[in-house]
Amino acid sequence: MTALHQLTGQYLALANDEDIDPQAIADTLEAISGSIQEKAVSLADWALDLDGNVEKIDAAISRLEAKKKQLKARRESLNEYLLTNMQATGIKKIQCDLFTITLLDGRESVAISDESLIPDEFLNVATLITPDKKAIAKAIKEGAEVAGASLQKGRPSIKIK
Repeated sequence: MTALHQLTGQYLALANDEDIDPQAIADTLEAISGSIQEKAVSLADWALDLDGNVEKIDAAISRLEAKKKQLKARRESLNEYLLTNMQATGIKKIQCDLFTITLLDGRESVAISDESLIPDEFLNVATLITPDKKAIAKAIKEGAEVAGASLQKGRPSIKIK
């Protein structure tokens, strides 16, 4: 079985060969063209099958993410239940052979009630500057020159429906 790229190479070689009878070239190119189309259909069919597998994997990932979220919520609920009961009973530590449960005091953290009142020396300043590609594209399409930017044609692609 000949690979698609080999058939394409044969097609191009024959199309550019001026020493062979034109009718023989036409007949051979027609046969190769049919083979190329058959291979292309097979490859596209395979690609569609892969898309189906990707969709199944995405669905499985979604189900697993939902399950993970449920398990995390259950774990948090159990931890909260345990915390509440240890606080209520005044128990600070529970030990067993596999692990130790320790009731910890909360850590201190800063609570901001009004950010506008915080002195400048305690503020972080972050500035993010990025080119506005949509505005640049629009300006170039309207005939403007934008220094440091140009429109480029994207890589060709195929569409299989």
